[in-house]
Amino acid sequence: MRVAVVGLNESRSVLARVEAEAPVQIKEAVEGFAHSKCDPSKPEIYSPRTDAVERIAEGDAESAEVIGTGNLHEALHLKCTMCKTNTEQGKINDRFNAIAIKNCTESVNVHQLHNVLEDPRIERIGCEFLPGKEGDFTSLITIMHSKDNGFKWEKARNCLAVTGQYLLLHSRYVYSKATCLTEEVDKGEKAMTYYYKPEEIRKIQEIADTAIMTGHFGDGKNFENGIKVLDCVEKIMKMINEAQKRYDDESQSQNERTEDSQPQDGDGEDDTK
Repeated sequence: MRVAVVGLNESRSVLARVEAEAPVQIKEAVEGFAHSKCDPSKPEIYSPRTDAVERIAEGDAESAEVIGTGNLHEALHLKCTMCKTNTEQGKINDRFNAIAIKNCTESVNVHQLHNVLEDPRIERIGCEFLPGKEGDFTSLITIMHSKDNGFKWEKARNCLAVTGQYLLLHSRYVYSKATCLTEEVDKGEKAMTYYYKPEEIRKIQEIADTAIMTGHFGDGKNFENGIKVLDCVEKIMKMINEAQKRYDDESQSQNERTEDSQPQDGDGEDDTK
């Protein structure tokens, strides 16, 4: 089948530099944004078909405009996130599982937190290779964030979700100078105070900064960089668990105090007649 490549012109220069055990295969994605498969023995990038993009453009011109940026983002995953060999990639995957087990959580949660740090990291690296792309990456995250009318900070009482969303937006605000996200970042920082002390929020930001600033385009250290980023993921995941436990314990104590302060039925009265 002939693949109709949409907006992959810039991505091709990145894909041509991917180091893996097999060449990258470009395939069609049925709908929506691009996605990729970080498998050194079969690396793949899925780009939306032309007709799919046209349908998106009919109802949402903004989304259609960032299709190319989404393709570039996924190409950068293959270039900067994926390891050169299956052996190295296997060790990375094992580390994901080890972090999940150690923190008594699902592996998918570790992957989501990792992606929150990895996405701005590869976009920063992409701007080394393609200077001036910060604005396009900002448009991508802004449009995707707005699809669900933003994150419901005031209703979120899950430390993992709040921390991940805050770091997702804060990183773009800092590294891509996305001032359009100022209001959402402020909401996120307020939500973070439900769980963390000010110094803990600063510590999480420092750890995230370490992850995002790891590596450079074509440094040939994808495995080493991947381990360093996962070290950061593990540190933040530990802080999330500690903060969630503290929040739950305080909520339970408050509920118990409220119950103790309520008058008991029948106090001071003889109900037997």
